Amino acid sequence: MPNVRPIGLFSSLVSLTFALGTQAVLANDTLDQLLDKRKCAFCDLRSIDLGTAEQSATPQPPVDLSDAYLVHADFSQARLNKVVFVNAYLNGARFVEANLRHTDFTAAELELADFTGADVEGAIFSNAYLVHARLSAEQLNGVKLCNTVLPDASVSHRDCDK
Repeated sequence: MPNVRPIGLFSSLVSLTFALGTQAVLANDTLDQLLDKRKCAFCDLRSIDLGTAEQSATPQPPVDLSDAYLVHADFSQARLNKVVFVNAYLNGARFVEANLRHTDFTAAELELADFTGADVEGAIFSNAYLVHARLSAEQLNGVKLCNTVLPDASVSHRDCDK
């Protein structure tokens, strides 16, 4: 086996340094991709903070991710209150224990999305598609529903007149 060489300590350290250094770059690229290109399928965005301050002296405009392609993105434990996801593709996205207060999901595709433990108080799901999403009846009580396809495939017109 003349072509087989043992891996030296130096080579291992160079490989490890390269791998760890690129991880930080990838995290920044992921956020840039999300905000600039509005496309970031399978992104790991756990604990990201894109929300707007609830009690702020100077009002901030919400982060607008309308028409974004975020299929299977992981927003677990993220702060996304007041973020705008109008017409966004969020099928299979994870929002486990995320802050989604007053977030706008109007006409968003949320099939198989997981909202387990998420705070969705005041969120807007008008014209949204939630088939097979993990969203409890208790969570649905505090949100706006109008022409919304619910997890069981029924359609809710509950808040259309409001």
